[in-house]
Amino acid sequence: MPIYVHIGFPKSASTFLQNNIFGNNKLNFNIFDRKTISNLFGKPGAFEFDIEYTKKIIDDFRAKSLKENKIPILSQEFLVGNEYLNGGVDAP
Repeated sequence: MPIYVHIGFPKSASTFLQNNIFGNNKLNFNIFDRKTISNLFGKPGAFEFDIEYTKKIIDDFRAKSLKENKIPILSQEFLVGNEYLNGGVDAP
């Protein structure tokens, strides 16, 4: 099963999707924790990204989703690379 990635562009209803669609317990989605996405992809620093650790975390999430028969989703505005989001930490 693939992991679906939603890159939330600013002012494009990302929060609505995250809260009302991906986060709706009646639908069959398993949404990855948004804060964890920010920490995995940006907090260590642009040049300190640990691809092996990140792959393991995401693979574990995918396996858990499969076990629960849910669709895995990564959704985070942070992934757009907008220099104005999160104080510019993801600008590089």
